[in-house]
Amino acid sequence: MRLIHTTTWQIHDFSRSSSSIPPYAILSHTWGDDEVNFSDMSSESYAALSRRKGFVKIRRTCDLARRDNLDYAWIDTCCIDKSSSAELTEAINSMFEWYANSAICYVFLSDYVPGKVELKTCRWWTRGWTLQELLAPENLVFYDAMGDSVGTKASFGQQISEITKIDNSILSDRTRVFECSISHRMSWAASRQTTLIEDEAYSLLGIFGIHIPLIYGEGRMAFRRLQEEIIKRDTDLTIFCFDTPNSDIAGLPFANLIAESPSAFRRVVNVDPGSLAFPEFMLTNKGISFFDTAGPMYYSEISIDANLYSFELGVDQDFKPVAILLRKIAPGIFCRKAGTPIHSFRTTMVLRSSLWRPHQFCILTHPTQFSMAHMKRSRDSALRVPRTKHFRLADVAPYYLWDATDRVILKPPYHYFHSPVTHLLMRFEGLDSLQSINLVVLAVYVRGTLLPQLEMYDGDQYPKETTELFEKYAVQPIASPSSLKRILPEMGPFGDCIEFTLSDNSRAKVQALLQDGEAVIEAGLVAYKDLVLQVSIDRSVEEYDK
Repeated sequence: MRLIHTTTWQIHDFSRSSSSIPPYAILSHTWGDDEVNFSDMSSESYAALSRRKGFVKIRRTCDLARRDNLDYAWIDTCCIDKSSSAELTEAINSMFEWYANSAICYVFLSDYVPGKVELKTCRWWTRGWTLQELLAPENLVFYDAMGDSVGTKASFGQQISEITKIDNSILSDRTRVFECSISHRMSWAASRQTTLIEDEAYSLLGIFGIHIPLIYGEGRMAFRRLQEEIIKRDTDLTIFCFDTPNSDIAGLPFANLIAESPSAFRRVVNVDPGSLAFPEFMLTNKGISFFDTAGPMYYSEISIDANLYSFELGVDQDFKPVAILLRKIAPGIFCRKAGTPIHSFRTTMVLRSSLWRPHQFCILTHPTQFSMAHMKRSRDSALRVPRTKHFRLADVAPYYLWDATDRVILKPPYHYFHSPVTHLLMRFEGLDSLQSINLVVLAVYVRGTLLPQLEMYDGDQYPKETTELFEKYAVQPIASPSSLKRILPEMGPFGDCIEFTLSDNSRAKVQALLQDGEAVIEAGLVAYKDLVLQVSIDRSVEEYDK
């Protein structure tokens, strides 16, 4: 850390050991024309420096520091050797700490004239770097364009809170900064600008307690790197709590899970992660993977955009859950739906799907055209289960293949089809007059074929075995007939037709059929195989409406 001596104007280099750094004042300002840098201070005479417009704030800072009995001051224009990338990296990564450790911080509002200009219109409130310069110092004094003291952070507390949307209790105690959620802190920077795009991220390092290398020229990647580093260290899901555009740059209907800039958090006020603060998740080469969690995942039917998955991130100030809306594109893989704002809902409006269980799943951070192709490939010729007036789909194994939006059992990963036989399981509960029926349907894929054979049995005849089947193969398909026979040794061969005796002693015959179906999804036209359960009761045949 370099400090300027307030009397001699000499710049001294101190080690980072706090015991060797003397008490110092620090300056916060907005940059202007003809600033004096480190090289100028080393090479130019005092007379030459005095003629520089930017030297006025250096001289004024030193004068104020001497008045406050401080021998040293830190000024960002002249106390960093920016020709050294190592020194610049150290300074930017340490800046929050340097402002926090200062004896006093002088804020020069170069465009503030009391009585003529309102405090809230000052440029200082709009700059990215001045956010940490506001939050970190304990003792902060404001000076107007004439150099007169006009107030302190404490005396201006309410006005500052109204201007910045930062609660006064946080302004008066910097330790409270780190108690705020990730999205809350991001929202403070949402309306601020920096000259360089990379500084949108670098100016926030201290506010999140993050240290990263500086790579000027990387553009928006800097803010992405900041968020990725936060994800590595924090379990706060509100980092994903921001609004998205209607489509990304490539026109995809899916949005990035990681924000492009702090401005995306503009509409976030205060979302508390609450009890969701400790899920296990990590950044992978695919996206954000969540492990063994019941999710905070719901199946939502409340949006105009039809049926989407709601991923809960926390609660708002009214204790209503706040979520983002997702689309399932492939087994265990989700994307955020573009054009969907942060979603606040009543828990009574969203039902947790009966087909959702704890498991590993992934949300893509940056969907691509390949994601669209993957979405179509996992659905082409897949088994769709339309709603029916006779039956309710109660369970699917493996359940991670089920997409509640399209009501389709997505095709399992390709390597399963290298097995001689692959089984997918569905359990249906009868409705109304068929409510006594507990029907299990097996879709049997023989290697080399795209269409499954359909087989059925009465689940009530083998309740223990049925439970074991759905539990054992909850996360992967049955890949061999011998595996099925070990659990159901006395059953089979199965057929695609079965009869039940109903409660009124009438007979019901159920037959499983496959019919061609199709639908237009985000990835284009998809051809399905629709599972049809035909029911015949007392010689009358009824088929549900698809």
